[in-house]
Amino acid sequence: MNPPDSDESYRVYFEQSPVGVFVVDGTGTYVDANPAGCELVGYDRDELLSMSISDIGVEDVDAATEMPSFVELDDVGRVQTEVTLRHKAGHLVDVLFDAVKIHDERLVAYCRDITEQKQYQNRLESQRDNLSVLNQMLRHDIRNDLQVVTGYAELLRNAPECGPGQEFVEKISRSAAHAIELTTTGRQLAEVMLTTEGGLEPIDLTATLETERQEVQSTYPEAHITSEVADREIPVAANGMLGSVFRNLLKNAVQHNDSDVPEIAITAAERDGIVTVRVADNGPGVPADQRESIFGQGTMAETSAGTGIGLYLVRTLVETYGGDVWVESRAEGDGGDEQDRDSHGGAVFVVELPTAG
Repeated sequence: MNPPDSDESYRVYFEQSPVGVFVVDGTGTYVDANPAGCELVGYDRDELLSMSISDIGVEDVDAATEMPSFVELDDVGRVQTEVTLRHKAGHLVDVLFDAVKIHDERLVAYCRDITEQKQYQNRLESQRDNLSVLNQMLRHDIRNDLQVVTGYAELLRNAPECGPGQEFVEKISRSAAHAIELTTTGRQLAEVMLTTEGGLEPIDLTATLETERQEVQSTYPEAHITSEVADREIPVAANGMLGSVFRNLLKNAVQHNDSDVPEIAITAAERDGIVTVRVADNGPGVPADQRESIFGQGTMAETSAGTGIGLYLVRTLVETYGGDVWVESRAEGDGGDEQDRDSHGGAVFVVELPTAG
């Protein structure tokens, strides 16, 4: 039997359409199917004409009941849903089912294969679940154990009988502190990856910079951290993790600094809807051939005291906010050999963020 509209142009479209097209009568029996539809379920046309919708519906998904009834189609004229069918070879096929009712009690269904899309979504959901477990471990179990190690190391440090073991206690304390910092950054990365699209809101950059400056200054009292930022609110489109961007940049500037007194200067300038924050230090600088790679996942210098993922977190967050981040040499423009400037001029980390109107 021909499709309802039997003119030649319709038949050509019906036969050549890349989307599976099925025609079903009021009892759910197949009346016609195009080649794409036959390929979708693995049956040839003659086989399908002896079958009904329920023959290829998946019982545990109850695909037959998901198919729109003629009553539903009478009410709305068209129904679009997702159903699962069983291929002749036995595997499952997820399809987007778009059905309309036509004259003489027939239903035309357009079916697009979305199996790969559904599998991808399922993998993402599984990965998010696994990431949630990892985040839970970093937030509680591992961090709590490290806090215990740090506490006992502090007790040993203050014990008079520690004696020659003092050096080892110091190493334990430093390693435990390093590991705690790693769990903190890893937890923040997990939170970024678990965050759904959107959720950005105006955040005051000025207050954020000052809060992080004070916190890092208290953690590293030997450093000299200054800030030249306008004494007014500068709202940027971000979320509650904005502080992590500048906390990691400031810690990076101290931890990688080989000067007797680490000096870090924070400046911010706003122009044409973009605010540019510069974090400059008097450390060894970053060689030109490493300026891109240092933002990579897990990249760190051999002598680094950092976690190796802090700058990766910085870039991930900044890109989430629709901004950009890069590193320059502080001494660029002063003349002289470029490699010499990179080695002695210090580094400048530049963050550009859109302002929130």
